[in-house]
Amino acid sequence: MEILSQYLNKLHPGKNTIFRGHADSSWKLIPSVGRSFSGTWKEVLKWEEESLREFKKHSIPHLKQQPNSDIEWLCLMQHHGCATRLIDFTSNPLIALFFATDPAIDNDGEVIIAKFETKYETVDNKGLFEKPNSFAYYPPHITERIVGFK
Repeated sequence: MEILSQYLNKLHPGKNTIFRGHADSSWKLIPSVGRSFSGTWKEVLKWEEESLREFKKHSIPHLKQQPNSDIEWLCLMQHHGCATRLIDFTSNPLIALFFATDPAIDNDGEVIIAKFETKYETVDNKGLFEKPNSFAYYPPHITERIVGFK
C-alpha cells in the first residue's frame, strides 16, 4: 500500500490531465490502426475509412443506440477491438496503473501522463480524417462499454 500512495503522491493531476498504462515500457504511443500497417499514413487512413463504413453497415442491427458522428463510431469500434486512430486514455491514474501492471506481460510497464488544453472544438464528420493535430475527446455514453466523463 505504501508503494501505491507514493505513486499517487507523485501525480499532480488536474482537470486537463489524462493517463495511459502500457504493460511494456518499450511500446510506442501509436494508435492501433498504425501499429502493424506497413503502408503510408494516407493508405492507413484510407483503410480506416473503409473499416468504418463496414463497421457501420454490419453493426447497426446490434446497437441499442446509433452513434451520431464518425468520432462516436470510431469510439465504438475502438471498444470492440477494431483498429482505429484513437488512443485510449483515462482521467483515473489507478486505471492506467492497472493496465501498466498486466501480469501476462513479463516486462516493466509505464504510466504515461499527458496534459491538454481546455479548448473545445467541433469534432464533426467533415475533415475528421484530415485533422492534423491530436486532441482529447470524451465520448458520450453511447453504449455500456463507453462511459463518458468530463
